[in-house]
Amino acid sequence: MPQVTFFVAGDPSTVRNTLDGVLTQLGFQTKYSDDWNGVAERGSKAATFWIGAFAGKSQHMRMHLSLAIDPNGNVALTAGTGTTGLAAGVIGASRADTAYAQVFDSLRTTFSQAGVLLGEQRA
Repeated sequence: MPQVTFFVAGDPSTVRNTLDGVLTQLGFQTKYSDDWNGVAERGSKAATFWIGAFAGKSQHMRMHLSLAIDPNGNVALTAGTGTTGLAAGVIGASRADTAYAQVFDSLRTTFSQAGVLLGEQRA
């Protein structure tokens, strides 16, 4: 499953708050297991299971999030897909790919416009 690591200058709590703001705008709710690792989810597992591609924006999606400090004191923010969307069929998988791309693009744009994006790496 795709993931992107963004290298961001700044305080980890500011980066995390910015991340949460972007995800909230896109309909995700974030839950953290500690200060550095979390999961963002949106949609309904039940709706995705029962009505598949007809779930639309209610289609369940999950992302894994982690933050780390690099040796230079910058933040490495990794956002990875946690679902393929296949539970909603081929249409759901395509919709999930589009939604994940939107998340990655929104994060890139937000950090870039703030002048703190140092680079990124896709895996």
